[in-house]
Amino acid sequence: MLTLAMCAVAVTFTSCSKDDDVPAGPSQQEIEAKIIGKWKMCADNGIEVLTNKKAVVTYATGGKCYSSHSDYKPDTQTWVWESKGEGNYSIKGNTLFEKNSENMEFTYTVTQIDDSSLTKIWNRPEVGSPEPGGDGAKPDGGENRPDDSATSIQSYTKITADYSNDIIGLWEGVAMTGYETYGGIEARIEYKADGTYLYYKKEDGVWTPLADVFDEWSVDGDWLATRWQNEGSDQMNYEWWDIDYIKDDEMKWSALRENEDGTRFNTTFIWKKIQ
Repeated sequence: MLTLAMCAVAVTFTSCSKDDDVPAGPSQQEIEAKIIGKWKMCADNGIEVLTNKKAVVTYATGGKCYSSHSDYKPDTQTWVWESKGEGNYSIKGNTLFEKNSENMEFTYTVTQIDDSSLTKIWNRPEVGSPEPGGDGAKPDGGENRPDDSATSIQSYTKITADYSNDIIGLWEGVAMTGYETYGGIEARIEYKADGTYLYYKKEDGVWTPLADVFDEWSVDGDWLATRWQNEGSDQMNYEWWDIDYIKDDEMKWSALRENEDGTRFNTTFIWKKIQ
């Protein structure tokens, strides 16, 4: 379970032999002073991360951290969808130790941190080897990785916005570009405070809620995660968006998507608040 990823950030480091020191980085005191807050991944080894594969990590005082992320498991062909799962972290020198909600342990080298960006290096487990601190489950063999490198240089940007309350209410689609979702622009979504939502389609001029098995949402900072299961289907559906803004009863989403042939494109969706 990775906490991945400040977009288009160029990061340079020198690989080290076993006898070399770890890459130079900020002091422990500097990391402790600046790491508190919410961070969203943006790139892995300089490659921008797809919106559906991002993560948000919140470092709190007292050694607690919270992670919202997605991860695809090719062995079971399922998605992991975690919302603010609680973990722990500690710092020694410029080494960051993390333990996630499943008790899996990760060790990072922090090479850069300031008020808006964070870069850390993680050496991935070898393909076919158990992940550190895990239950013996093997990593994904590269299918969920931007490249084949064993070293992951993860870039994050600090989030100051929090739209978890602003999104609650009834919204109607206004415009979309690049990607058709929710069956088209004629859609309404009612986000409820309990983490569920209702999706409405217009049928014969009447807005009618779909009778889904369930519909769930979560916002961590400015990252929106949704998942749902349609009635009569055993397929789980997952979708993530970056919330560009919510203001004056208007909300704009954006996302980086990928076609089956590997080409990438940007997409947006604009909503207006009905109530």
